[in-house]
Amino acid sequence: NSKVLDMCCSPGAKLLYISDLLKSKSPETYHENIVGCDISYHRSQICKSFLAKHGHPLVNVYRGDSTRIEEILSSQKNISFTPNKVLV
Repeated sequence: NSKVLDMCCSPGAKLLYISDLLKSKSPETYHENIVGCDISYHRSQICKSFLAKHGHPLVNVYRGDSTRIEEILSSQKNISFTPNKVLV
């Protein structure tokens, strides 16, 4: 039942590891339980590319200040995410 927010996700190795762990438990919906966020646009794109390259293209990675994650997520369509674990 973990919902994980990685607050400084680039380059993506830890986010990839968490994705692998959650995917092994629930392959169809694992990506709904993980969100990455990085303040740098370039670094967030690197993270997205890294995840896609390693088989996790559905994991959401956002650009923005992670301390304002509620604002970032509220601006996205159909996203309902409340983390119960935060990686800082």
